[in-house]
Amino acid sequence: MSDSRRLPAVALSLALAVFLVGGAPYVSALMAQDAEHVFWGYLHFPEDMDSYAMWAGQSARGAWLFANQYDIAGPPAVYFNTLWLATGKLMALFGFGFGGALQILRLFGTFALGLAFWRLSGRFELRPPVRLLATAVFLFSGGLGWLSRLWPLAAPPPDLYTELFPFAQTAFIPHAALAQAAALLALDSLLDAERRETMRPAWMAGLWLLLLGTFRVYDLATACLVAALFLGARLVALPDRRRRLLRAFAVLAPPAPALLYAHWLTTAAPGFAVWSLANRYPPPDVGTLALGVGLPLLGGILLLAVFATAPKARTRATALLFAWLAAAWLMMYSGLAPWAWRTCGLFVAPHLLALAVAVDRLWPVRRLAPAFVAFVGLLGLPTTALWLIDKTQEATNQYRYYFAAPQTVEALEWLASNRPGARLFTHGHIGLKAPGWGGATSFLGHKDLTPHWQTKRAEYATMMRTNSRQPWKTFVEQSGVDTVLYGPLDRREGTADPGRILGWPLLFDNGLMKTYGKP
Repeated sequence: MSDSRRLPAVALSLALAVFLVGGAPYVSALMAQDAEHVFWGYLHFPEDMDSYAMWAGQSARGAWLFANQYDIAGPPAVYFNTLWLATGKLMALFGFGFGGALQILRLFGTFALGLAFWRLSGRFELRPPVRLLATAVFLFSGGLGWLSRLWPLAAPPPDLYTELFPFAQTAFIPHAALAQAAALLALDSLLDAERRETMRPAWMAGLWLLLLGTFRVYDLATACLVAALFLGARLVALPDRRRRLLRAFAVLAPPAPALLYAHWLTTAAPGFAVWSLANRYPPPDVGTLALGVGLPLLGGILLLAVFATAPKARTRATALLFAWLAAAWLMMYSGLAPWAWRTCGLFVAPHLLALAVAVDRLWPVRRLAPAFVAFVGLLGLPTTALWLIDKTQEATNQYRYYFAAPQTVEALEWLASNRPGARLFTHGHIGLKAPGWGGATSFLGHKDLTPHWQTKRAEYATMMRTNSRQPWKTFVEQSGVDTVLYGPLDRREGTADPGRILGWPLLFDNGLMKTYGKP
């Protein structure tokens, strides 16, 4: 069998292995369930996963546009996201919950990412052993953050930059894996358009970018910047500018509406403009990021040596790689997108590709090039192992953000069936879950989606220590709350039982959770 026929099968086998290994903590979580603990179905970013469950739940109930159910004011549904739309429709079609849907996303994300990287790596004319090992390192490895476990360095813990690493994406953040796969396929089509000098693959690149923009604009911003830098440099340096302008239009025009929509959504849309106020993070320390990314960072430096010493290596793919490295670092450290350093899934791939290309061209003993790439991968495996160990321990120890009492789940399910659209007052931890599992709008929920979250958190704490009826009546009139879900977390905040103080009828009581409704 030829290499061209065999390599995709090997890439798929690698992806299957990554999927199975990444599933080990979930098996531990399912086994850890007992009479007092129910697994929500995810093991990372609980607040964000709750918001994804909220949108998937809205889709499962028939919505095509999503509302922010962490805004008690009830803003209109204006958010369109193809991934959570499709996830919700699958949930409704097959009758499984968000946890089951997440495993389906993991499966698709792992295979898509493995094949996309393998396909794009073929544009760099790597020898088959180096190409396959680069794909394996890409899918399995982490950075060098594990060094922080050995002695105190200015290094991130292994999970700080999880969204940068494909293994962590496929194990815990599958929507990030799907997004990176779409971006890699877009760049692959872009190189194909430049090689063949035709319009069809250019339009295909634009459509991949448009698809990416309909569910994850973070990586779209980086991918569009890569394409713009690359096409701009080619336009200036090479003749036939009219055709190059047309190809640039074909690549960059389709995703433009998605970028404009995302800008409007996060700055002006009712219920979602709060995003732009919450998601502002300082750029990371260079040394910390370099250690977290690990040895693939050397790829950019070695690629400069290749470019200087090997004129034949100055190909279209190399030019794209330079643009890609520049774009990734620019997104990390510029003010173009303050959230980009936390969500830039397109940061590790160009460094790893650059390393593979440089080693393949510069290594004195060519047969040792695959061994060096494998060595780089082995250095990153401890981080992957620590991710798995940490998540397995969290699952085994029934970490409270990933597990709930069965009575809590029962109370949320009762809400979904009996009071859909309830405007709910409850502890913030339950308020995060209520939209996704109970269909309610929460007074206090996701800190990045709840308007004036700090003020509302303080107001919640104050009210839970207030046992007089009049302040509660005033609060209910001003906030619009019409349902109270009262449980053990609320009791820890204070002595007030809101429903009893207000005199509202008790609608549901399972011994742990009480639900009161405004008459």
